[in-house]
Amino acid sequence: MGILSLFGLTQGIELYLWIVIAFVAAYLFARKLTAKHFLTGLIAGLFMGLINGLMQGGFYDMYIANNPEVAQRLQEQPIPAGMSPAFFILLTSPIVGLIYGLFVGLFSFVAAKILKKHPEPQGQVEEKQ
Repeated sequence: MGILSLFGLTQGIELYLWIVIAFVAAYLFARKLTAKHFLTGLIAGLFMGLINGLMQGGFYDMYIANNPEVAQRLQEQPIPAGMSPAFFILLTSPIVGLIYGLFVGLFSFVAAKILKKHPEPQGQVEEKQ
């Protein structure tokens, strides 16, 4: 997502892409893990938010050049005086990542409950006579 947003390829659909990513991650965590679904989703979502923020803040000029609506929204934000918008993005990325991580964690927990693994039937063991 970070790379796609740098090139302006997520304009207008970024929220939907994040939702799809959250559902896919939750499904994979629910299918592959046996425990700690929420914690795994929380940590994964946090890292996804951090990496996205690092990409957008680190390559701010490219990000703004390809996403003019973001530039407009940043001008409307109450950014503290003297703080650059790029630093503001970097500073808020852990908060955004934590919130996203809570959603991914919740989705993972719910998906694990829905997809609860049923014990596979054991092959019938022949009794010795």
